[in-house]
Amino acid sequence: MYKNRHLYGFIALSITLNSWCFAQEVTRTMLLDSLRRQDVRILEHYGMDTLSTIGSRIKLIPEKLLETLMQEDGRKNYRAYMPNEKEIELVAEYFKLLPPFTKKLLQQKLFGIYFVNNYIANGGADFAIDSKNDFYYFLILNTNTLKKSFSDLVTSKDRSNFVDDSTGRTLALNCGDKYFGLLYILLHESAHMVDYEIQVTPYLFKEFKLLKGIDFESTAFTQNFWETLWTPKKEYKYPLWDMKSVYGLGGGAKIKLSQAEEFYDQLSKSPFCTLYASFNWGDDFAELSTFYHLTEKLGQPFEIQVFKNDEVIYRYNPMANKHVVDRIKHLDFLYSHETK
Repeated sequence: MYKNRHLYGFIALSITLNSWCFAQEVTRTMLLDSLRRQDVRILEHYGMDTLSTIGSRIKLIPEKLLETLMQEDGRKNYRAYMPNEKEIELVAEYFKLLPPFTKKLLQQKLFGIYFVNNYIANGGADFAIDSKNDFYYFLILNTNTLKKSFSDLVTSKDRSNFVDDSTGRTLALNCGDKYFGLLYILLHESAHMVDYEIQVTPYLFKEFKLLKGIDFESTAFTQNFWETLWTPKKEYKYPLWDMKSVYGLGGGAKIKLSQAEEFYDQLSKSPFCTLYASFNWGDDFAELSTFYHLTEKLGQPFEIQVFKNDEVIYRYNPMANKHVVDRIKHLDFLYSHETK
């Protein structure tokens, strides 16, 4: 099992932590001091205007941040991209579609939206700190999210979990044809920012636990479903759980496409609404909030379909799964200020 930042969108803190000798206990003060020595972690280097429009926060990614991303990912081909006027309008339009709580938080805490060509993932949410050690956030978005449909984007993610074994099978996640993949990644990554801010889940990595002074290992959202950040309760660790993969990480795909029906049948007996949701408790919350919003608030479908020779041989609607539906109450806070 791998623990890569692209599963929940962080610039890893390895640069910060590798310089320390772990013979000594790392304290919050030590971690904050080290963060302050990284330009990419200092809000003052970016600026923050809580009254500015979301469109005005779309900027060319700072060179130092781009260099840091390439260093962390072992890539040399990342390129900054500045969206055109129409694309900026699309981001602003999709921002208005986010849950009320999320929009309010991002208006106050999101300082930058940066697009990157050739990015290894679809997107990521990360943070910088101000002089009071308060957290503010930025988004890294792959430019393909402006071109791919919502359905195509999430299909490609799930498809990367399977090895084609020439049985005539294909996979599709039908989320309608109304929205671009940009909406998926905005919903998913903004959910992470909500989580970082108010701890819907306990923490997304151990250093964050230290930074935020978190002294608990479960929340109402996680307590009945997760043993740890990366390990679900035994009864929800479905048989093929250990073999799952996305983006070619963790050694790449191991499950045959001919096992797709078996895989999703196992998933349907769990409380996780997607393959991705079953990786860790952070993505569990991000995926549940994303697909609940897509289906219940935006009126779009969400159906997993397996085809053989162009004929649908398996269908699964995760948002009709009782195990999933029973957890939706934990999303109520996202809509508590919703205009009726």
